[in-house]
Amino acid sequence: MGDSDNVIHDASKHRFAKSINIDGDVSTAFVEYREVNHEVLDFYHTYVPPALRGRGIAEKVMNGAMDTIIKKNQKAYLSCSYLVQHWLPRNPQYSKYIVKILGAL
Repeated sequence: MGDSDNVIHDASKHRFAKSINIDGDVSTAFVEYREVNHEVLDFYHTYVPPALRGRGIAEKVMNGAMDTIIKKNQKAYLSCSYLVQHWLPRNPQYSKYIVKILGAL
């Protein structure tokens, strides 16, 4: 569905990450999650290094995360404000895989 190129699932750290190499300097952007149960992951935090912000990297990482969990028949809970306010409105194709959104009734 989305841009999942080079997004790695690091289950030991409970995150999906993308490493970016700029002039030999490698930085990592990621989205962290908690496992609610075997069917639902709570995505609670995104991080992009300051020098890389504003380039759509967090969106690509989350798209990769969603593509991965969809293949595993899992769904997402969004408790990260960035994901709720910015990512989801730009990526409505994932709405049917979201079970709950922070602050939503």
